[in-house]
Amino acid sequence: MSIDIVSIIKEAKPAFDNILAIAKENNEVPPVNFAREAGFALQLLESNSYLAKMSKQSIINAVKNVALCGITLNPSMKLAYLVPREGRACLDISYMGLIKIATDSGSVTKVNCQLVYENDEFLLNQGSNQSLIHRPNPFKDRGKLIGVYTVATLHNGEIMIETMDMKDIESIKKRSKSFTSGNVSPWKTDEGEMIRKTCIKRASKYWTKTERLQTAIQAVNEHEGIDFNEQPKKPEFYSDSDFKKNFPKWQQAIELGKKSADEIIIMVNTKAQLTDEQQNMIRAVAAPIECEVVA
Repeated sequence: MSIDIVSIIKEAKPAFDNILAIAKENNEVPPVNFAREAGFALQLLESNSYLAKMSKQSIINAVKNVALCGITLNPSMKLAYLVPREGRACLDISYMGLIKIATDSGSVTKVNCQLVYENDEFLLNQGSNQSLIHRPNPFKDRGKLIGVYTVATLHNGEIMIETMDMKDIESIKKRSKSFTSGNVSPWKTDEGEMIRKTCIKRASKYWTKTERLQTAIQAVNEHEGIDFNEQPKKPEFYSDSDFKKNFPKWQQAIELGKKSADEIIIMVNTKAQLTDEQQNMIRAVAAPIECEVVA
């Protein structure tokens, strides 16, 4: 059996060779090494007879995805795994693995994702400069789980915050074939990690696009049986009430030179689409004032 598994894993080597060639061209250290990852893959397949029975091509594709995502199967790091699903071997990536890929590939510089419980102190400040306060007390009963958030730092230093309440999470979970199949599912065995992973995937839609991160998210969705692009969309247009509430903050940021009108518009559009009238009002703040000169 080992010889057969080894021959299957070796068919994924060209993907690693390609990653190595690209790294050499850019004078970079390749993110993964075939010999090492092949060893980890072999350990996983030999220790799980059911996984080893998955289709040959799916095993090859799963190991190829290790190279394409630039993530390690090292079990001690708990970043990625080979798992069986509906007769296929899939690459599954933990929320910590997604964070590592996002930062290593240059999508963002830093990511923090935390669960929020009803007895935690939680305050979110929205507007031109997003910020939040989260003060859990680990020595007291934190109550029931009510949501999750992801804070990402972009390359320009800007902070982007994504929050999801349990209603949002349940909506995603119920569309997961992994959960609805009735079989063993990470949604049942590792719910906290799945909640974090769901929030990170949604937040990543607004980060710098990188091939490694996009491939990783596709691999995760394949394992979970979710088309993440089908998630409920945010409100189509920014509400007038929210616009009136936040406009003074944006106006001040523009007038003080902290942000340009276009930067404000881009930031707000990641949450909900501004109307043409709203965008014109923001740009008007930065427009030069025309004065009539009387001779």
